[in-house]
Amino acid sequence: MQIVNVTADGVRRGDVVTVGGIPHIVCEVREVSGRRKRLEFADGNAYVLGARVAIRVTRA
Repeated sequence: MQIVNVTADGVRRGDVVTVGGIPHIVCEVREVSGRRKRLEFADGNAYVLGARVAIRVTRA
């Protein structure tokens, strides 16, 4: 496992994103208006990430 800083374009299925201290596994990444990405998580939650926002993900 490695921790990587990525922008919206770099998020992949299977990445683990921590939101509010809770880890979520990304199961789908979809582009929405303005090159933003909608991250859909395995638990049914979703998060919209701005195109230039950098986040930290855990990746296998």
